[in-house]
Order: sequence, then structure tokens, then C-alpha cells
Amino acid sequence: MAPVRGDGGGSKAAPTAPHGYGTHHADFIQRFTEQEARDRTAKRNRPQPLTAEQCAALRTQVTRKGFFKPRSADTTKRNTTGILGKRKRYGEFSKLGPWEGAIKKADMSTATDFVDWICDNHRITSEGSSWEYFRQYQQLYTDINSRYMDKNDCRVIKNFHDTVTVVRFGLRKPNVNGKPVASVDSLLALLIYNIALEGYDAAA
Repeated sequence: MAPVRGDGGGSKAAPTAPHGYGTHHADFIQRFTEQEARDRTAKRNRPQPLTAEQCAALRTQVTRKGFFKPRSADTTKRNTTGILGKRKRYGEFSKLGPWEGAIKKADMSTATDFVDWICDNHRITSEGSSWEYFRQYQQLYTDINSRYMDKNDCRVIKNFHDTVTVVRFGLRKPNVNGKPVASVDSLLALLIYNIALEGYDAAA
């Protein structure tokens, strides 16, 4: 085996990459350790299993309550607030009386008319946008009435929206303008390319 030639000045530390690649392993280990600690804490804080008597009491409470209001994300709350303002203006336009009572008495015909009113009074160009307003109205209906909208009614409203509202207002299909959409394979290729490009820049 050929002898290893010394550099004469002792060993030198490996150069540090400008993007911080030299600390990636340490960062990963630190984050992994922190996640493990959080998992152990969560396991220790789990509640004790219910007894048979407690399970019976829970069943009674569920039967009495009947409906549990879903926990909404902040974005959902903002959307509900926005659709409530539109629903109030629609109620004033249609002379439906106080908004809360009108929503409690709302039926399938009111929902379809409300979607049409939104398209009439707002710059809606996509059928996805108009249907999103109805989904927000569904959430508002659930919050006010403490029950979900009837599924059969929702199917009829969806059919009305697709066959009448979309045609009447000439709403375009999603992505009809040819917006670039990448598949999973394309995203993976882009990710690998960017990683390789960063490595090349770091070595340069």
C-alpha cells in the first residue's frame, strides 16, 4: 500500500457549505429527539380508560345532546363570517325577515336562490368559486341550526348548480384556462433538480 503523504500542516477542517449543509445532521437529530420527547409526554398524559359506569353515563349524554358542534379552523371561521354578511344582504333583498330566524327556516329552494343571488351580485367566473360559497353557507347553516343540512337536499342543490347556475352565468370549469399543474412525478423531478442545483452552487 502506498504511504499516505502528509499535508505538512496538520489536518484541516472540511469547508463549511454556504447553505449550512454541515449542520443538517445535527438539526435532524435535535428535532427527532424533541419529537420523541413530545410523544413520550403525550403518552404519559393520556386519560385513564373509562369504567363501565362511566361509559354508560357517556352514552346517556350523547343521546341527550344529539349534536356536537364541530371545531372549526380559523380559516373556516373567517369564511363563515364572510358568508354571513352576504346572507344578511340577501335576506334584506329578498325580505326574509331577521337573518337568524330566516336561516333556521331555510330550505332547499332558499339555498339555490342564494347561490344564484351571489352569482348575480358578485364577480363569479368559476363554478368552483360559486360552489365554494354554497359550502360556506352549509357551514353557516350547521352553526346556526346545530344540525347538518339534509344530504338529499344537498344533492338536489348540486344538480341545480351544475345544470342551471353554471349554464346561466357561463361559469368556467376548473383549470379550463390551462393553468400549469404538476403531477406527483413532476414535483419529484423538480425537487431532485433543485437539490442537485443547490449542491452544485454550494460546491462552486
